[in-house]
Amino acid sequence: GHSPTAQPAQPAKPPADVNSNTRQAAQPQAAQQANGNAGELPTKSHDKSHVESHAESHGKSHDKSPGESHDTPPAPTSNPENTAVAVAEPPSEYLTAAQLSDGTQWAACIAKSGVAGLTREMMMHMMPEEMSGNTLRLRLDGAHSHLLDPDRVKKIEQKLSERLSQPLKLEVHIAENGAGETPSRQQARAREEKQHAAEQAFQHDPKVQELIDLFDAEVVGDSIRPA
Repeated sequence: GHSPTAQPAQPAKPPADVNSNTRQAAQPQAAQQANGNAGELPTKSHDKSHVESHAESHGKSHDKSPGESHDTPPAPTSNPENTAVAVAEPPSEYLTAAQLSDGTQWAACIAKSGVAGLTREMMMHMMPEEMSGNTLRLRLDGAHSHLLDPDRVKKIEQKLSERLSQPLKLEVHIAENGAGETPSRQQARAREEKQHAAEQAFQHDPKVQELIDLFDAEVVGDSIRPA
């Protein structure tokens, strides 16, 4: 027989590098994952900022009361037709025709007239009779007729016209039998009543009575002055 022919041995293939293949396969996968992550980051950041912005806006809207408007309403415009106009009252020093012709208010009219000196003294001895149109008739106490003077009459006309807010003319006549209860007479009567009351109070004082009885004294009325 024939002897078997020996074939040359094939060289053995080196074993595959499992780690190398794993690394090669992992590199594309890692790169792909990195690229994917890189693309997702902006989206997540955008979504987060959007959520925060929406939450902040929603929170602010809930901070306001239900009846409060989010926008400031425009200021209301005034309507001239609906605007109330305040009517100024005349100053307290103004006079009316009724006051000037009222004897009980004549003293107050003198006080508001603004006159002084002898002109005021003449008015204190006068009393109104009547008001006819723009003419005021006055009577002057005959005991003080020396006070009557045309310039003083004009000054009174001017002052009273200003207080009356219209021209006024005076007619003055002398009352020989007295002009009645003029402001001057009213003041004199008030002083007399006050003096009499002071004298009565002094004389009826218990301590004064004791001194009168002790020294047989008397009270001099003119020496007493009202408080």
